[in-house]
Amino acid sequence: RRVFPPRVLDASALDRLTAARVLDLTPDLGVVTDFAGRIVWANVALGRHIGVTDSGNGAVIGRHVFDLVHPDDRARCATAWHELTSGERDTAEVELRFGNADGGWSWFLGSAGADHAAGLIVATHQETGALREAEERFRRSFEDAALGMAIPGLDGTFLRVNRNLAAMLGREPDQISGTSVRDHTHPDDQAGDMTAMRELASGARTSYRTEKRYVAADGREVWVALGVSVVCDAEGSPQYFISQMVDIAERRAAEQALAVSEAEYRMLADHATDIISRHDVEGPYRYASPAAETVLGYR
Repeated sequence: RRVFPPRVLDASALDRLTAARVLDLTPDLGVVTDFAGRIVWANVALGRHIGVTDSGNGAVIGRHVFDLVHPDDRARCATAWHELTSGERDTAEVELRFGNADGGWSWFLGSAGADHAAGLIVATHQETGALREAEERFRRSFEDAALGMAIPGLDGTFLRVNRNLAAMLGREPDQISGTSVRDHTHPDDQAGDMTAMRELASGARTSYRTEKRYVAADGREVWVALGVSVVCDAEGSPQYFISQMVDIAERRAAEQALAVSEAEYRMLADHATDIISRHDVEGPYRYASPAAETVLGYR
């Protein structure tokens, strides 16, 4: 690895490093327009992105900046533009697609500032296409998941739910988003839910698993196997929860039917006058009805 000795730049070197030169060296798109929206300067990266090798030629300079913005995003940009040029705000951020019909469109996060003395808008645009694709993959996996999924906030409000969970509760997703988890939870399970969320938000635990009951729109109890994890930011501060729910109504019904069947069997066996027993194939008894003591005298 090459090691360069420390060097102090003189003032003349910094004077030669103009703002335009700085923008030309950045991989982000840089553009300067007048208040009418006409491009008066653009950096090399912008020209390269739209397929122009020399961004200073007539293919860019003099054009309206909105010509390079996707038609569906222009109204949103126009609102921010008006706020900048009118002086309502000094800076603005807008997510938009930048490019052209020939070369295609890419998502960028644009940051712009207004210089009212010069009558110019200076903007840089950082590409966010990879992030948008990752978000889209998450959205599809979230919405199309075969199990119920939700994103609750730290205050216990459903920020987002998928179609599967909404169907479990007999509602539409937008009827649940914005409401409290507590509002859809069976009263007997609310205390446990709230305690677990507090422990997750405080860092006392990182995940939570249980079986609980939701209450559907028609009043039905909906049994689910619930798993909850907390999502933190880069500094480790909790931001929201991710919840997954599997409908276990059939399993719970089968368990309940089995419990009833076993209770009925035990009641019949306990009151039968004949000896009823169960034992292993090797011989040891596992169960003997009370009649064994009455008939045989053994406890």
